[in-house]
Amino acid sequence: MLKVFSGFKPADYAYFSVAMNVGNTLFLFVFMPLVSGKLKLNDSTLLMIISICETFSNLLSPFMTNLWLFYGTQFLNTIGYCKYSTARSLLSKCVGDDEVGKIFAVQSILNAIVHLSSVPVVKNLYIATIGTFPGNSKVKIGVLFAPDYK
Repeated sequence: MLKVFSGFKPADYAYFSVAMNVGNTLFLFVFMPLVSGKLKLNDSTLLMIISICETFSNLLSPFMTNLWLFYGTQFLNTIGYCKYSTARSLLSKCVGDDEVGKIFAVQSILNAIVHLSSVPVVKNLYIATIGTFPGNSKVKIGVLFAPDYK
């Protein structure tokens, strides 16, 4: 952000972090109960909406030259925080009551494996491309999050 936005200071990153945490909270405690409780959207539909929002956010944010547009695209990405609870809700509806713990354990293990393997890859990609295109890793993540419409 220091390289892309002129006048960006470390204190601005603190404001950015607060805004993203507020976004996480709003989506988790306001948006999700509204759409799942009041609008009765299915969990699979919610996961598709979350995936589309994350995809657009990751694909668009590297090309934002205005800080407020960048904030907007990143705010859209904060809905991704809701995917974990929504996926657990969907999984618990797909198996019997005696299998829920096993499914949650497998999901937790897979989440840990994906996180442990993806963080070094994305970090090395970011370091390798920071001089030419700092948003390259975000674009790659956006492509990976893109839903398959087959």
